[in-house]
Amino acid sequence: VIKSQQTERGISTGRLSSSGPNLQQIPTRTNEGKLLREIFIPEKGNILIDADYSQIEPRLVAHFSQDPFLLNVYKNNLDIYSQLVEGTGRERNDGKTFMLALLYGAGAKKLARNFKCSEEEAQSILDSINKKIVGVTAWINRVKYEARQKKGVYTIMKRWIPIPGIASNDLYERYHWERTAVNYTIQGSAAEIIKLAMIQLKKKGFLPILTVHDELLFEADKNNSAYLAQDIKSMMESIVPLSVPLVAEVGIGINWREA
Repeated sequence: VIKSQQTERGISTGRLSSSGPNLQQIPTRTNEGKLLREIFIPEKGNILIDADYSQIEPRLVAHFSQDPFLLNVYKNNLDIYSQLVEGTGRERNDGKTFMLALLYGAGAKKLARNFKCSEEEAQSILDSINKKIVGVTAWINRVKYEARQKKGVYTIMKRWIPIPGIASNDLYERYHWERTAVNYTIQGSAAEIIKLAMIQLKKKGFLPILTVHDELLFEADKNNSAYLAQDIKSMMESIVPLSVPLVAEVGIGINWREA
């Protein structure tokens, strides 16, 4: 059953989710998650094609904010998370966590618990990353300000998402909805891109059998799989013009894990 994803407060970002079972909650990095993906197999004579938008949320942030650091990273095909934590002593995967923390409002206290370090160290790393992407910080503040003024936000396709709670007199309530405004702008836009991709792919005869956030899974004839995978990749990457490349990573396999 596919339905629009709702927040705990009942306002939709427009993302798709599944239930009965929720296939989107199969963990990606655990052994159990990998084993579960092996049981997803195609009909005899077919193969699975997996197409996943690469780092779509930070790419959208680069597009919206026009931050020079992010634009340079993506235009030169560098790894954003490695670049963010360069000089901090942290590993590449930590860069993703810190990036999400900056975007969605997680503070040094929460990060210190996750990384089992002091709040001072976590704050120091946040400050270091912030200095690299000052354009992102300015954009986040702009989104929050405009959301307060308009009581909502627009996505990349100009879809209006109302946020009435942002006018609350309760300071903590207002802060929550300000962070949510940034979340809705990014995730709402990502949801639109994947939906547009699904519409265009369907017009060309490609019907996904599963969608997991920014990932699409297809079943195809084994003999034409390489050609079809390239066709899917090309269509997904040309859905919307962004200031940075929109990249779809495509794999082929005899089960979901291999693909």
